Amino acid sequence: MLGLCGWAAVAAAALQTRQPRLIQALGTSALAYGLGGGAIRHGDPLLVDALKHAFHRARPADYPTSFAFPSGHTTAATFICGTLLFVLLPLAVQALEEQQREQRLQPGVWLQQAAGWLEESRWWLWGAAVLLTAASRVAADAHWCSDTLAGACLGVALTAGTLQLCTRQAAGDGNGR
Repeated sequence: MLGLCGWAAVAAAALQTRQPRLIQALGTSALAYGLGGGAIRHGDPLLVDALKHAFHRARPADYPTSFAFPSGHTTAATFICGTLLFVLLPLAVQALEEQQREQRLQPGVWLQQAAGWLEESRWWLWGAAVLLTAASRVAADAHWCSDTLAGACLGVALTAGTLQLCTRQAAGDGNGR
């Protein structure tokens, strides 16, 4: 939930700055969310659902609604937080800094501090979000450890793919604007 609130803050920054690179990255991330990285209407992401039906792995406890492998919650947490921390927030900070420079303002101290803190802390934040989600799914007896590990790996792959796609889109954009 916290990750999606971060996405909403990035959307607000995109609306304020009207920075095409940020808007495009937000759209690309939303598409990746819908196809594989996030829950759709209280169900598993499309890719996770397809994998669950391919593997037919039973859950540790009796959950007759779906299969276990891979963990959709862990996939979603890994993707949502990873994309926020490594794709969307850095672009939002950059867009806000560019907007302030265009208005001949010095970038605010808070913005510079936020950028530095993000750079220093994002790996720890991502790891904590993934670990807490995975541990809670195992503790709730909804998944085996291997289900959550596979979900985390899938979320990392989706995040890396989204980052790569957004980087290529920005490079093909010339000056990135």
